Amino acid sequence: MLSAKRLVPTYAHSPGVTSLSYSPDGKYLLTAGSNQLIRKFTVGQEIEPVTIEQHDGEIYGLNSSSKHFASCSDDGTAALFDFSTNEFVGLLTRSPLPLRTVSFSPQGDWVAIAGDKPEIVIVNTEEFIANMNVNNSNDDNDDHASVASTATRQFKLPIHPRGVKHVNFHPSGLLVSTSCLDGVLRFFSLSSQTPTLEKELTDVVPKVDINDDATMKVAWHPDGTCFAVATRTRQIAIFSRDNYTQIGVFSSEYGTTNSNMPYKAYGGHNGMLTDLEWSPNGAYLASTSSDGTMLIWDAKSLASINKFEQDELTQLKWNPSKNQISMTTSKGQLFTVDDPVPQQFSDIVQPMGNKVHRLELAAPKVANKLFTSNTETMAVPVTRTKLIDPKPRTYNKDPELGQVDDLRFSDDNGEEDEPMENFAGLDDFVVDDDGAGYVPSREDLDQQSRKRGADYDGDGFGDDYYPNGKRSVSSASKRAVEIIQDPFQPGSTPWQDKNRCMTMSSLGYVRSTITEREDALQSITVHFFDRSVHREYHFTDNESLDMASMNLAGCLFARSNLERHNTNEGGPDYNNKNQPAAIFFRFHDNHLEDWEITLDDPHDSIRAITASENLCVVCTTKGYVLIYTIHGIPIEIYREAGDAVVTCASWKDYYLTIRQCGATNRLNYSIEQAPSLDNHNNRSSTSVFLQKNQALGFNQNQKLLSAFFSHNGDPCIVGTDGILSVLLHWRHPTQARWVPLLDLHQLALSKSTSSDGEKTIGYWPLGLVEDKFQCIILKGLAFRNGYPALPLPPHSELSIHVPFESREYEQKALESRIMYNLRHDEFQSIRTNRDSDSAVTLSDLSAKLLEMDKFFLRLLSDCCKESKSTKAFSVAKLINKDNALAAATKIALRFQMDDLAEKINSIRECRMLGTADDDEDDE
Repeated sequence: MLSAKRLVPTYAHSPGVTSLSYSPDGKYLLTAGSNQLIRKFTVGQEIEPVTIEQHDGEIYGLNSSSKHFASCSDDGTAALFDFSTNEFVGLLTRSPLPLRTVSFSPQGDWVAIAGDKPEIVIVNTEEFIANMNVNNSNDDNDDHASVASTATRQFKLPIHPRGVKHVNFHPSGLLVSTSCLDGVLRFFSLSSQTPTLEKELTDVVPKVDINDDATMKVAWHPDGTCFAVATRTRQIAIFSRDNYTQIGVFSSEYGTTNSNMPYKAYGGHNGMLTDLEWSPNGAYLASTSSDGTMLIWDAKSLASINKFEQDELTQLKWNPSKNQISMTTSKGQLFTVDDPVPQQFSDIVQPMGNKVHRLELAAPKVANKLFTSNTETMAVPVTRTKLIDPKPRTYNKDPELGQVDDLRFSDDNGEEDEPMENFAGLDDFVVDDDGAGYVPSREDLDQQSRKRGADYDGDGFGDDYYPNGKRSVSSASKRAVEIIQDPFQPGSTPWQDKNRCMTMSSLGYVRSTITEREDALQSITVHFFDRSVHREYHFTDNESLDMASMNLAGCLFARSNLERHNTNEGGPDYNNKNQPAAIFFRFHDNHLEDWEITLDDPHDSIRAITASENLCVVCTTKGYVLIYTIHGIPIEIYREAGDAVVTCASWKDYYLTIRQCGATNRLNYSIEQAPSLDNHNNRSSTSVFLQKNQALGFNQNQKLLSAFFSHNGDPCIVGTDGILSVLLHWRHPTQARWVPLLDLHQLALSKSTSSDGEKTIGYWPLGLVEDKFQCIILKGLAFRNGYPALPLPPHSELSIHVPFESREYEQKALESRIMYNLRHDEFQSIRTNRDSDSAVTLSDLSAKLLEMDKFFLRLLSDCCKESKSTKAFSVAKLINKDNALAAATKIALRFQMDDLAEKINSIRECRMLGTADDDEDDE
């Protein structure tokens, strides 16, 4: 039994309150205590810890993020430190009374501080650091003791009746919980600029004195669906995040009455609880008590599975990267327990990792809110917002293979999951609030089944249509369910904690926040990644806006009146206005006049919108395509009835529409150039189709995640297969082709840290700038949800990497050729007066050719080293510039390959005879 092992203490601090915190990667352990010191231990190495001294009083609180750690003290100060250098950054806040608790948001961009003074301060760390750097550079005295300036974004929660013992962020970062000494738990929403009180829980946790060791904290489960607290009856209760009601309890009764447990149950605590915390993946919970015990609880059975004894335990922390727990005592001691989860459990589920485990409680009404099993991970369906699993699940729908009640999911490898009845409680786990169509309602499924006569194979005919009420296994078993894709706006996300993104691009994003006001549905904020271009602004929405598209000039909004938006769970009630569909354009510059247009047909609705620098495009349910200038002047209207629009995008005078082919998942695209408003322009006065109803560049079993134009004006798509593709030669009819630039799934696998080879990160597409893919990296809860949480983390740039196995220089040469072809197409459009305002020049093309030739020369050199003269000559014929061919001749002579050098010179002679100037050939 593990508890029989002797725990060896580390005397980290003098007796008193001793806090601890692991770094998110589990490599370092921080402790702080009454001797006014912070100590930084390297996990797994017996070396002297780093000692950091800053405070003038006992240190009560300690917390860390990936880049920083913060502490608060009896001296009333909260300090921020750099994790890599251990240097003091500055004072986050100062209080006349002691500060007791400090907590980082999941992304580390906010930090909350509270203490004996009944207020909570939340500071933006990024702006704080930036302002401190500016202040320090302008301060000759280099006074590092200055507190966060007014320029730093920060806010305070409403005043509490008494001091605050704990403050904790929800995994989404948009909710914060406080534990007040009056025994009340309060939950504040941070989804708007002014924090609002969402819920108060009374008579749950005990009322304690500020110096008591008893804990009142809210321990959020990693998936954010619930939280655990220590109750007044010395039990650990689980509450639902949705309605704040109790849905379970860890106690000794669960351990002694469950006869199916294959292990010994250790019962519960006999004293007040001093700390509790979920394991990194939520499969277990650890708790300490004043009775001198630490218990490990199984989240499936709600029973204790291991017990450790040590006097005066006060705090504990799980190591994020291994089966390890560290604890501190009121004597200033530090204990580290290896393998706290017994072997028979750790063989099944390790306590660490990014897979969040769902718990199966006895009450059916809450089975969808917690976890299915401690041996099964949370299954997130493939949706249009997720770059995680390219393998869509299919149904075994053939009548001879099983009845409806025995319906099972099957993977591509033929393995079957549990019967559907085991998942009955999970019907509403994923909400189709972005309209991606991945969660049809049970009523819709039943209605479709009745209409088609139990049409199990999905071919549109009921099975009673066929003789004997069934069809052959050979044809039905090969048929997969078609994935029907609903319309969406690129970059839009579902509602989460009263927030959603209406659109997102490399320029910025538009956020919608539900308000509590009776005269308004929501508040809309327009954010810019580059704040030097525009400042963010917000306004109150009274028009039921649910779509958006942004450009450098302004934002196009729409009241779509789509039924899927009107019934959007988690969002505002768009039905209360009962107004026709309409579009609204709002300029970023307040000096320009905004405009709005209402659709004449009250029964029509808007499926997709897009806005570029020059035009606005609106696609309706009845097939109308409406084109306006950005000042609201209508320039064209036409109708394409039949295939429904899924999404659209635009760039300058071009717009891309993607439509669904009938009742299948096959998607077609069309690219049009809007009519010219310049009478001196040679372009047509009507729209011109450059591509018409061409197949989209991915497998029909995949779904489209995003469609956009690159910074240079090339159409790009990303599907659930994780492939970023760009459309080459799209200005030439019948010549367009989709070229893969990056495999995001393979990149995610290479960047993931999971020991079982599973992906632990994902990528949310924003745009393509030259050869850099801009995206939001999804980690933790955002990865499990499949979309980024608000507020957004900083975006990242990934270099393109054509997904095929080859030598480095061969691959680089191919990538350079793709980028050259894209720019050459753009240059040709200038010469034909199609894109008169394009910025590409002849020198740009020449630079691209030179870059390509450099990779060809390196490849030719490798071929010469390996004495592959035939391949080297093939490479030489691909070289573009004459000076590069001259360099190739020198390389061949250096390797004493005279015949190859002569052949390369013959290529030069032929080209010189064919053209007088090599540069002219570039044109």
